Amino acid sequence: MKVQKLDDSVINQIKYHLYFNSIDTIVETILQRCFSSNATKISIKVDLQSVAVFIQSNDVGYTPDQLEELANSEKFGGLEVVSNITIVSKSKEYKCPYKTTPGKTFLAQLCNETDLKSSYFKPGPIGDHGTIYIVSSIFNNLPVRQAQLKATPIYKIVNDVKLALLKVLFRKTRVYVSLELYNSQKSTFEEILSTNAASDVKLLRDLYDIEIQFKPVKATFKSYRIDGIIGFQTISSKIHQYVFINNKLKSLSRTDNATLNNIFEDFGEQDPSPRKKMIHKYPTFLISITCDKDVTEGSYSWLVVLDILKRIFTKFVRIGQSKQPTNKHEITFSPSPKRAKTDKFILNTNVRWGGVNNREIEGMVGCGKSQYSKPQLQPPDTNKTTHKCDHDHVTHKLNEYEHIQFDRLHLQKYRIIKQIDKKFILLVIDFKLVVLDQHAADERIKVEELMQEFVTNMPRNLRLAQPIRIKVSSSEHLLLQQYRTNFKFWGIIYHSDAENYDLVITNVPELFINTSSDAHFIKSILIQHCYDLQNNIKSQIFEATSSDWFTIMHHVPQSITNLINSRACRSAIMFGDELTMTEMHQLVEKLSRCRLPFYCAHGRPSIVPLVNLHSNE
Repeated sequence: MKVQKLDDSVINQIKYHLYFNSIDTIVETILQRCFSSNATKISIKVDLQSVAVFIQSNDVGYTPDQLEELANSEKFGGLEVVSNITIVSKSKEYKCPYKTTPGKTFLAQLCNETDLKSSYFKPGPIGDHGTIYIVSSIFNNLPVRQAQLKATPIYKIVNDVKLALLKVLFRKTRVYVSLELYNSQKSTFEEILSTNAASDVKLLRDLYDIEIQFKPVKATFKSYRIDGIIGFQTISSKIHQYVFINNKLKSLSRTDNATLNNIFEDFGEQDPSPRKKMIHKYPTFLISITCDKDVTEGSYSWLVVLDILKRIFTKFVRIGQSKQPTNKHEITFSPSPKRAKTDKFILNTNVRWGGVNNREIEGMVGCGKSQYSKPQLQPPDTNKTTHKCDHDHVTHKLNEYEHIQFDRLHLQKYRIIKQIDKKFILLVIDFKLVVLDQHAADERIKVEELMQEFVTNMPRNLRLAQPIRIKVSSSEHLLLQQYRTNFKFWGIIYHSDAENYDLVITNVPELFINTSSDAHFIKSILIQHCYDLQNNIKSQIFEATSSDWFTIMHHVPQSITNLINSRACRSAIMFGDELTMTEMHQLVEKLSRCRLPFYCAHGRPSIVPLVNLHSNE
C-alpha cells in the first residue's frame, strides 16, 4: 500500500475548511484586516437566511494593484475556499472604486457605485476611501455544514459574532462598529448593537446589554501587569467572564472557572429572601494581563496568573459589598459578616478601589505544587466511622475489612426500635442497626410526591388576571424566543410585544402563583433556565410521558425544582415532632417506595448505618 502526500492546494483547502467553520470566524478575519488598514468605522450586516456577510469599512482602501495582489495571495486567509467573496475598495489615489473576486478573477475592475447601492444590503457611500467585503454563498460547497448552520439557534450565532467583536475591539479606542441582522419578514436589516469601544465597561454594555455597575482593579507583580473591571452585582450567566493575556482571550478550564466563581459565592446579593437561593448567580469580569512570559495552559506562568487572579478576586469580595459607591476613585469597604474571619494582612491593609500595589501582592503569590495539586483524600481512620450515600444504596465502613451495605429493597424488611430525642428513628434493617433522620426522610417522600404530581399533570397552569410585562434586552429576547416551546411544556406561556422587546407572560405553573407579582424574580428564573439549556445542564429533548416522571424530573427548570424542594421542606415532619409507632411505620413504608430514599432534597442523608448485627458463624 502506497501513501502519497496530498497536494498543497488540497492541504490548504482542508485547513481553510477547518478554520472557517462558522460565521464568527469569517467576521473576525475581515475585521482584523479592516483594523490593519486603519479603519475607524465599520458596519457589519449578517443574513442568516441566505448565509451571507457584508462588511463596510472606512479604512484607507486598496489600489487596483493592491487588490490584485490580495486576490492572488493567501493574505486573506482562504475565504474564497468556503464562500464567494467580492472586495470593493477605493483609495485616495483613485476617484472611483475597483473590485475583485478572489478565486475567480484576479484582475481589479472598475465598479459602478450606483449599481452597488441597488443591492439589498444597501451599503453606505464609500467616500474618499474605504472597502466593502461581500461574502455570499457561505458553505455552499459544504451542504452538511450549511444545514448545521441554519439549524443553529440565532441567538447562538449572534453571541458568537459578539464574542468575535469583543476579541477584535478589546482595548481599541476611537472606533465605531455596528451590527445588523437581516429580518426576512420585514425584508430589511435591523441594528442589534453599536459600540464605540470607548472603555471596557462601555464595550461590555454595548455588546451584551449588561446593566450592572463595574469597578476597576489593578495589580502588578514582577513582570505581570493586571487591570480590568469586576461587576458589583452577580448575574444569571457565567459566560461573561473574560481573561485576556497579552491581548488574546484566554479560555478558562472548567476547574479554573469553578475556582474563580466559588470566590464570589453570595457576593452582590441584594435579595434577603430565601428565594434568592433558587437562582444561580455568577460574577462578571473582564481582566487584562500583560507579561513577557509565554502563558500556556498548565505552565508555571499560568499558575502565577491564576494565583494572582484568586488573590485579587478574594480581596475584591472581602472588601466589597453590593452597595453603590459614593466616590468613583476611592472607597473602603468593611468585610461582610459572613466573611468576618479574614487574614490579618487584608484587614490591616488600607485598601483602595482601583489599585493593588506590588507590595500587597508580593509574598502572597506562591506556586508550589501543594497549591495546585488536586485535593487528596486522607487515609481512612479505622477507629472512626465514615458514611457514603448514593442513589441506590448506602455503604458504611466500620474498619478496613468490614462494610455495611444495603439498597432500597432492604427497607421493606425492617424493625423499628424507638424514636430518639424526637429527631431520629432507631431501627434494624437486614441485620443492621441504622438511624433514620425523620425530617430528611419525610422531605424526600414529599419531594418525590410533589415532583410526580407536577410532571404527571403538566402543563397545568394558571392564566394570570394581569399579565406580567418584563423588559428584556435584545440578547435576552433572542434567547427567550428560542426556548419558548420548552417553557410552554412546563406551563410558562409568554409572547413578545410587537413594538418592543417587552416580554408578556400570560400563564405560569401553580407553583409560581405566590411569586407571580415579582417580575424581577420571574425574569431571573426564565433567564437561568435559558442558560441551563444553552449550556446543556438541562435538556429539551426527552421522552415526555407521565409514566416516566423520574427521567423528566432531571430536566425540570431549576426554579421549579427549588420551589418543590422548599415546599417539601416546610411541610415535612420537623425535629421535635413526636411520632407514634404507626406514624413511624408509615414513614418507613413510604420511604421504601421512593426512587432516591437515602438523602433529602438538599443532599442530607436520611439513613445512617451504625453497626452490623449479623453474627459471624
